[in-house]
Amino acid sequence: MENIPKNETLFSRNFILTSLSTFTLFSSFYFLLITLPIYIKKIGGTESEIGFIIGVFTISAVVLRPFIGQEVDRRGRKIILISGLLIFLVSMLLYNYTNSVTSLLLLRVFHGIGWGAATTAATTLIADIAPPSRRGEAMGIFGMASNVAMAIGPVLSMILLQVYDFSILFMIGAGIALVSLLLALPISETMTSHPKTPLFSREALFASTLMFTVSLTYGSLVSFLSLFAQKQGITNPGVFFTVFAVTLVLVRALAGKLSDKKGRKFVYCPE
Repeated sequence: MENIPKNETLFSRNFILTSLSTFTLFSSFYFLLITLPIYIKKIGGTESEIGFIIGVFTISAVVLRPFIGQEVDRRGRKIILISGLLIFLVSMLLYNYTNSVTSLLLLRVFHGIGWGAATTAATTLIADIAPPSRRGEAMGIFGMASNVAMAIGPVLSMILLQVYDFSILFMIGAGIALVSLLLALPISETMTSHPKTPLFSREALFASTLMFTVSLTYGSLVSFLSLFAQKQGITNPGVFFTVFAVTLVLVRALAGKLSDKKGRKFVYCPE
């Protein structure tokens, strides 16, 4: 058995709580991923409005992330995480009060702010916690939290939607978001200093561009997957995400450790 020094231990209290909080946060997020387009269509939204409403969530999160990142460094990881989770929870509760495309669009902007804050702070927490020699492995394991949520959330939300109405679905999603918030409360702050960081980093430009291109194609796919599945007579399109998530979990288990041994570039672009 490999003897790992104490300061290289990965599964600390903060690591476990942050990963569990992230799992439940993503589970709540995935509750809406394929059901929301159906809801938008139900309240009279067109296909172009569906794409815009789904997309504005990510846009609001992306636009604010650089500023949220600065606040994470200035105010601390935990306070931004808690604030983001609180906004996310309130947003989930407010879906029951949206009955028009306009109100839903405004709520999606607000929801995206909470999402951007919570996910940025959680990722920074994990980066703080992870031993440098095992950072790739740590990020890989942490990433599995969102992947497992992806495997469960979409399928479960479609099963529930076949039995209950959207109001129950939104309340269950809010309940899961509440669990995420409660799991985050005992997390201890990891920031030990207040570094002065620039708003944009040249070193992060390539990785950011890479993630942008991947997310662009992925977002285009999931925005209309549920409606496409309905037209094809597929009862539960959430199965797509289950298969996709299982593949991601298997890859992450190897890629994290490999990036620690061979380097980050070897994993995303081997020569």
